Amino acid sequence: PPAPPPELPPAPETPKPARRSGPARKQTRIAEVVQAATPRKRSRRALPEYLAEIEASPPGPRVAAVFDFDGTLIAGYSVTEFLKDRLRRRAFDAAGATRALSLVFDALTGAVGNRELILRGLQEFRGHAPGEIELLGQRLYRESISKNVFPEMRAVVEAHRRRGHTIVIATSATHYQVAPIAKALGVEHVVCTKLETRDGVLTGKPHGPVLWGRNKAAAVRDLAAGLGFELKQSWFYADGDEDQALMHLVGHPRPTNAQEGLARVAARRGWPVRRFTSRGANESDAALRYAAAVMSVLPISFGAVALQVLTGDKRAAANLLTGTIPELAL
Repeated sequence: PPAPPPELPPAPETPKPARRSGPARKQTRIAEVVQAATPRKRSRRALPEYLAEIEASPPGPRVAAVFDFDGTLIAGYSVTEFLKDRLRRRAFDAAGATRALSLVFDALTGAVGNRELILRGLQEFRGHAPGEIELLGQRLYRESISKNVFPEMRAVVEAHRRRGHTIVIATSATHYQVAPIAKALGVEHVVCTKLETRDGVLTGKPHGPVLWGRNKAAAVRDLAAGLGFELKQSWFYADGDEDQALMHLVGHPRPTNAQEGLARVAARRGWPVRRFTSRGANESDAALRYAAAVMSVLPISFGAVALQVLTGDKRAAANLLTGTIPELAL
């Protein structure tokens, strides 16, 4: 008979790891504890609702984000910075200084309507060359207006840019007021009030309609037709009661720092209202300061008249008025 097959050798046993003891075992336990206690990478911080809704919106240039300027992108009114600068530089006669102080005070307290403020503000550009006012607007943006830009609105502009939306500033302000912020924020499309020029200088009158209320809505509608974006897919951020006309045209109306009338309409129609307070907190103090300045003009004027009567020196009286009244604005 054939020989039986040879027996297979037993499978080798897997050697057990040497048991650590002493300092080595202690180091292993410490490493395990440290690894267990190490937190995982933190998740991305949740976006505020006003940014999250933009991130979730359809991308592309057929969606536009339209921004008002005064009161929306910035706290307050840009024209007051132009007036205050002229006061500081004593670029007014006594009557002009009084008028400018009154206008600044009315703007800060809301005592004058937006349309009236616009028309009165335009008159302050009268007699100046466009290039001069252009440089002035750039300087004032660097020195003061840029500090009034809401950081939240900067973030909103950037969120729309990431989605590839067409970004527009639509304002009743002039090119000289709005061009610097448009450049700073990288906004290519600006719709604004144009100024009339005659013989190379500004007349202080608008050239064409003031882009306020329905005129602004019509200008944005024309821009949409030219650029090809859909208003019913687009967004509009503004604060003024007069901006209701354009709010009704867009698919995403977003009242921002809304005035009383616009806020009432928003509540009735269910439009979300955004309010930002990171800029412009000291406007009430500024209003009080300018109120005191306006109230001080009358006794100063009487003093100048008395000086002229007593001395017969018209120049000294004029210097008192033009030298003292601007100081009240500082």
